[in-house]
Amino acid sequence: MCKQRKGHDFEKVYLHFTPRDARNFKPKQVFDNKWIIMKNSGKRGDAHCYDVSDKKGKEFGKLYVEVSEEGVGNIVNQIEFAHKQFSLGNSHRFPSILDVGIINNHIYYMVLLNRPGPTMSALFEMSMNFSPITVAFIAFDLISVAELLTSSGYVLRYFDPKQWKFDVKSRTFFLADLTDVIVISDKRYRLFSESLFGSGDNGDLQWNNFNDVTYAPIAFHSDGINHRMSEFDMLESLLYVIYKLARGNLPWQHLTNEQKIMEMKVTFMNCPPEMDRIESDEELWLDTAFRNITEYMKLARKTQEKLEKLPVRDGAWCPNGARAGALLSTIKYCEILDDFHRVVISGRPVWSVYWRDVKLDWDREISQTQKALDLLRKVEKREISWEVIRETARLAGIREHYTIMQEHDDAETRLNSTLIQKYLQGTHDEQGDVKVASEEVNNVKKRKRRTKKQIEEDKRRQQNLKLEDVNDEVKVEIEEEEEKEEEKGKF
Repeated sequence: MCKQRKGHDFEKVYLHFTPRDARNFKPKQVFDNKWIIMKNSGKRGDAHCYDVSDKKGKEFGKLYVEVSEEGVGNIVNQIEFAHKQFSLGNSHRFPSILDVGIINNHIYYMVLLNRPGPTMSALFEMSMNFSPITVAFIAFDLISVAELLTSSGYVLRYFDPKQWKFDVKSRTFFLADLTDVIVISDKRYRLFSESLFGSGDNGDLQWNNFNDVTYAPIAFHSDGINHRMSEFDMLESLLYVIYKLARGNLPWQHLTNEQKIMEMKVTFMNCPPEMDRIESDEELWLDTAFRNITEYMKLARKTQEKLEKLPVRDGAWCPNGARAGALLSTIKYCEILDDFHRVVISGRPVWSVYWRDVKLDWDREISQTQKALDLLRKVEKREISWEVIRETARLAGIREHYTIMQEHDDAETRLNSTLIQKYLQGTHDEQGDVKVASEEVNNVKKRKRRTKKQIEEDKRRQQNLKLEDVNDEVKVEIEEEEEKEEEKGKF
């Protein structure tokens, strides 16, 4: 701002760039005096995305910059959602926030942690016809994320495999991009004023891509631009994705007539087509899991229709308030996840295998050299040594804690025994009891002091003994040298 300007500034303008500059950051440019621009990653929704790192080069993240004059940008919802998942302990399924801020009161930005790992689209490039175990593995993580989204009052409005990543260390798929995470528009999760006056409606609550309707729900074909994504719609689109991974394609994949596509999707949801040939138990269980999902969704829709007709306050069927319904769902997620989990472990007992370590289609066995094996052994030994050190420190702390507790218990036992003896002898006196208690406490303190003094004296004695030993050695050496000199003088 101009230095000659007088008066008070109600806006805090500390970065001088226009909304046009938000999409033109160059590599090596410093943003907000914190983050170094590394690469322009294009546009995600209404936000411009960049790969960034901090000045020390220790943290790497994704910068999202969004211009919103009315203060209702999607980044605000994403920040709220990410903070909520972090507080609930679900950050392993979603990215963590490194930095957020507002510039010039209308430019919002956030930096999400860039966790390493291949994207789901890179894994799909290998093949679109995976084994039943791999399909069930992916389905388990997709539906787990969907359950966390709906339980928090949010929904995923579009499936893009580039937004999903595979964490190699924990072997878990997670949603790395929150661009298409929106507030759910279902009646259960909205206030009465929003549902009555339409203030909660937003054009961003529909299926995101009008050009690609392969995974779009049936409600999008029937409602069009008025479509609002719901919990059932999200689960339906994920079911199409899982089915395509298992069979290689969808029945309507090459059609262009939208009416025909909608009819085929309705038929699919009523009764998914059977597999042409079932050769293993895993294929049979996976085919059963597809049918169970559609049955669970039919039952959930009927249950929700009954609950929505119940006369409860705020126009919502949840009895604990208008938005508390976001914590409830009529879909049986536990049964759905159990069906896919059984496919992954191939029917074996749960305790017999750690199912995250199963071999997936993209896993390869690489022959390692002797040098690499030696390095891995050294790393394993170092990790084991650190575990031993930490466990030793933990046990030492526990031992010290229980030693102090034992001393207090012994003192309390002696005090109680003296009081009981006095009471039985008929010499019970409250003032005397207080004196005895205080005397016992003083005795305990005196014992502690004595032990401390004794320990210090032992240390001093050890030091003195060492000094005396050294002095004796020095004296012996001096005497030996003097004797040698005397003998030389005699000669």
